[in-house]
Amino acid sequence: MPYTTNLVRVPAAGNMSLVVNAVKASFAASGSRGFVTTPVSSATLGSQSRPGIISTLAGAQSLDDVDANQNALMENEALRARLDSIDALCEKNHWVVLEVLTERQNINTDFTPKVVGRTMLESKVGRSPDLLETLMTIRSKLPFDRKPAITRPISGSVQGLMMTDFAGSLQELRDRGDETNKLAFEHGVPDLLATGPIRHIGRIIARNWQ
Repeated sequence: MPYTTNLVRVPAAGNMSLVVNAVKASFAASGSRGFVTTPVSSATLGSQSRPGIISTLAGAQSLDDVDANQNALMENEALRARLDSIDALCEKNHWVVLEVLTERQNINTDFTPKVVGRTMLESKVGRSPDLLETLMTIRSKLPFDRKPAITRPISGSVQGLMMTDFAGSLQELRDRGDETNKLAFEHGVPDLLATGPIRHIGRIIARNWQ
């Protein structure tokens, strides 16, 4: 299975523009496949008091690739210094490695994603396989060429899953979400959840799909 890494940086008060510019520059310099978002309507979780800038780095095809990427980071002092300089501008930072459970889609070259919706779902204890199976069924029934991605973190709650959807506008994202929610109720997703879903919406400010 492929893997992605989400780096979440929460700028300290007054540092939003500095962090945005630094993250965009760091992403461009890395040459990594992925994208960077700023919050449109954020989900501030736990002790996080401010919205975060999220860098999603793709390209790892296995856990061995994740190992290699992290080992390379530890051996690259210049890169670590660049990341440290961004961290110094932030109130809080964390990252999570996600296993991608759906196939990679070739995004139509005529489509330019502008916004991304991330919906985090927490299943009841022991119901994670049922939730995943149900989400896969819902995904297959969505009347869209572009399907949401389904991922799960390799750390944190073992009951957690996330659906990530791209759209060209907020209205399109809402329309797609409405269709997904309709199918979710029809297939009994609420009965599988320990808590209500949490949604975060971001605006894409940098991307590299290659």
